[in-house]
Amino acid sequence: MKLRDHFSKSDFSVEDNREFVNNIYVNYSKLMFKCAHHFFEKKEDAEDIVQLSFIKINKNLNKIRQLNGNSLASYIVSIVKHTAIDQIRRNQRDRQDVFSDFDENFEDSLTDETDIEEALVDRLTESRLKRALLKLSDEHQEILEAKYLLDMNDAEIAEEMNIKRGTVRSRLSRARQKALEIYLQEMKDEEENRLS
Repeated sequence: MKLRDHFSKSDFSVEDNREFVNNIYVNYSKLMFKCAHHFFEKKEDAEDIVQLSFIKINKNLNKIRQLNGNSLASYIVSIVKHTAIDQIRRNQRDRQDVFSDFDENFEDSLTDETDIEEALVDRLTESRLKRALLKLSDEHQEILEAKYLLDMNDAEIAEEMNIKRGTVRSRLSRARQKALEIYLQEMKDEEENRLS
């Protein structure tokens, strides 16, 4: 018999599970909100993350029932972090859709040829930058999101990612450098394609 089979759903009643989840809420909700708030400034967004985390907790009750103390707290924080990161990535994909909404009203906002040329240059620059960021590794994307999208300082990033401040600075530097290299390569490739 496998350990997970030992705790089958029939071992616990619906009421037992409800009470167990309620105890998790009573004992860990502040920790969960604090963790979610590191990723999302708005209270409503942090609350959404905690709610989604409780859905995941509910789906993993058998595993969670086997944990206690620090291991339970660590597991819960891990669920919240992963839920928040997943949501950030979903939001990032949604932001890409904003560009298509922008396209619909693009010409209406321009008044003369100079405006049109400047706007096209701005859009090309923004498009190249967006593509460059999406080509970065998850590690580089995560640290740039924390710094520039979530507006976290180096100390907060270090605490959140469980790394030293010096490591934060070196990762940020490498991520920015890599993003710049990809951006410049995008420009070069577009120029070569245009000339060929």
